[in-house]
Amino acid sequence: MLRETIKTIIIFLFINTSLNAQNGWSVKSPFGGSSRYNSVGFSINGKGYAGTGSDSLNATLTDLYEYDPITDSWTQKASLIGPGVTTAVAFSIGNKGYLGTGALNGFINGCPTTKNFYEYDPNTNQWTQKADYLGDPINNGFGFAINGKGYIGSGNANSCGGIKSDFYEYDPTNNTWSQKANIPALGGVYKGVAFTIGSKGYVGTGGNQNPYLFSLWEYDPTTNTWTQKADYPGKAPLNATGFAINGYGYIGT
Repeated sequence: MLRETIKTIIIFLFINTSLNAQNGWSVKSPFGGSSRYNSVGFSINGKGYAGTGSDSLNATLTDLYEYDPITDSWTQKASLIGPGVTTAVAFSIGNKGYLGTGALNGFINGCPTTKNFYEYDPNTNQWTQKADYLGDPINNGFGFAINGKGYIGSGNANSCGGIKSDFYEYDPTNNTWSQKANIPALGGVYKGVAFTIGSKGYVGTGGNQNPYLFSLWEYDPTTNTWTQKADYPGKAPLNATGFAINGYGYIGT
């Protein structure tokens, strides 16, 4: 479980940075909260935010922490205003963070799931509930943001009723959702990775009924189409880490 916390921290080491000439890793300050797994993370204006998830007793959490890479320090921020949530989706749009879907308190094997969706403003350190996710309640879905809009899709359906393939766009200006083209991955995907490069979104690896996936898919919001890309060449990853730096995507662990 501590390993999942460390993985979240590693993602934030790359906020507005690039890999150094030695292509190496350096240890940073430990996460400011308690050990957990299935947490979320996003970045705003050069700072990283990590929180929610599950503790060692499988209780779902609401706390949020900010990481400052300049001072290499963590600061606790306002907790999520809704119930604790794990296996949720999070991303940032402009100067705001967004968190939604996931499994709620008292979950067993990821159930029950939720459609709740929230906005975090670091300037006021406040959470605001926004319009519910348009699809069925899910956990272990994927999400990313492109050109001022957010996207969430796939994941496990409510009551663990199977894996979804539907996909939705969130417009923060109007606080509205609209359905987009389903992800073509056979049987949908859960516990995969997602990131953006330029004006395109990417979703890959994870699992479905197969159960593991190596595929990588590119989403173009301009044409509302998915294009399959080269398969991931490593071992079958589930709950992997994915991010983008300087026009390249990275998947590992």
